[in-house]
Amino acid sequence: MIILQSLKKSTMLKMSSKQRRLDMASISKNKATMDATRDQINDATNRMLKEGKRYANEWYEDGMKKINETQQDLQAYSDELVEKIRENPVKAVCIAGGIGYLLSMLLRK
Repeated sequence: MIILQSLKKSTMLKMSSKQRRLDMASISKNKATMDATRDQINDATNRMLKEGKRYANEWYEDGMKKINETQQDLQAYSDELVEKIRENPVKAVCIAGGIGYLLSMLLRK
């Protein structure tokens, strides 16, 4: 480590002041380029994050709409079934009994 530090110092001493200024300018330019690149990456990342959130929100909203529609449809079918059972209770009991008998025969085997 000490050898590297002394080597750097001796190299710096051998360089002319013009070379040192050029090296410092090059370092400043590279730093500015790196800063600009970092800013571009940050901007792109933020845009992607916002777009991802927007898509997730759209998918969530679409899912909630479909769930609500399904609930409404299910409630309508349930209400319709209850109404038919009230209109023909004997028929409903016979159908339910027949279905129960068929299921018991199928599951017994």
